[in-house]
Amino acid sequence: MATADEVDVNTLGVKALRELITQAGLSYGDCLEKAELRERAHKAMSTIQLQDAHMPAVAWVQVEPRHVEAPVVPGAIDHGKVRGVWWGICASDLPSKSPGTTRFVVVSDTHEHVEESPRFAGASIPEGDVFLHCGDFTQMGTAVAAERFCDWLDQLTGFKDKVVIAGNHDSCTDPAFGSCEDTLERLRQSAHYLCGSSVSVAGGHVVWGSPTTCWEPRKDGGRPRWAHGVTWGAACQDHGATVPHEVDVVMTHQPPLGRRDAVDNAGKGHAGGCIALREAIEKARPAVHAFGHIHEGHGVSSDGTTLYVNAATLVAAGGAEGGLREPLVFDLANNEH
Repeated sequence: MATADEVDVNTLGVKALRELITQAGLSYGDCLEKAELRERAHKAMSTIQLQDAHMPAVAWVQVEPRHVEAPVVPGAIDHGKVRGVWWGICASDLPSKSPGTTRFVVVSDTHEHVEESPRFAGASIPEGDVFLHCGDFTQMGTAVAAERFCDWLDQLTGFKDKVVIAGNHDSCTDPAFGSCEDTLERLRQSAHYLCGSSVSVAGGHVVWGSPTTCWEPRKDGGRPRWAHGVTWGAACQDHGATVPHEVDVVMTHQPPLGRRDAVDNAGKGHAGGCIALREAIEKARPAVHAFGHIHEGHGVSSDGTTLYVNAATLVAAGGAEGGLREPLVFDLANNEH
């Protein structure tokens, strides 16, 4: 795939111009003259240049010098509104929540493995006020799997609120992959289903969620072949611009660049996160940003302002029940009204 730095538009023939325009996801059908093709190709170059800059390995070089990583250990903490966070701890060993707080229980990337697991039956799930699922509740994106997931959600009766977003595997929730309204309606019967939207939950907290993930551009300029997918570059920036301020918890499926996004065997590892999402979270400054997607990134980190929670439950895609992690838990001080 060509990069913007490797292309001189003025030296290209008609075929090469068309290929460049297509690579950027643009069309050239209305360009009747070569001059018009060149003008469109210049726009394509700008698009590709931005896509190149959003490539995680490239973006990380720019981010790393200003990256701040504050240590976090499981237990009671005083971190903005956060009063405690626990991971890798079974429900019976968790302390009770403090007065005046709301307890959130978070999972992600369960991939059809929790519905029949005794470890994830109602009594084994930690007690809490708000249950969050950060996407990829299916493996192959079938409506049948989504129905089974909703049946499992319905058994979690101890929560005041349940909030769900989709992930890249959950194609049954993305109209780009076919009719999905029946599945979405079923999800809304079992939980607050968020797709670029927000909801007020127990404790007066506002939760905003989005399933969007960003991917490497395809050579044919087409959209990513994953549910709710967009291409690095302008589409990622547009998504980042939708993250609101004045929310307590942000839920996305994808992590922000450099925050629990390390991918095994990927150089310095930061290959799973999005730079535009990172910039958006740094501006919005929520108390907690919860996500999943990168299974090996499970855990918690902080930049000193926001607590970043990778709640990926399945240790690795295709893993057996023994590869399920305990739900992650955090407590937030209630908002005063």
